[in-house]
Amino acid sequence: MIRIIVRAKDAGAAAHVGGPVDVTHATFDVEAPTLEAFLRAKDGDPYCHREIVGAEVLPPTPTAAQEATDAP
Repeated sequence: MIRIIVRAKDAGAAAHVGGPVDVTHATFDVEAPTLEAFLRAKDGDPYCHREIVGAEVLPPTPTAAQEATDAP
């Protein structure tokens, strides 16, 4: 299990009326066994450290059924 902590920043009030930037956090526990195995593969090795340095939200991959309905 991997716990992802997301920080959300909303600067709308700061941009429009001089208010503060609103910062909130949300936590998500996700099953990602391949990623977890990679991150844990060097546990106990004092010379190796693995970490996640970024993430990207990718667009959904169309299924065959969706592609069939989108066809002309």
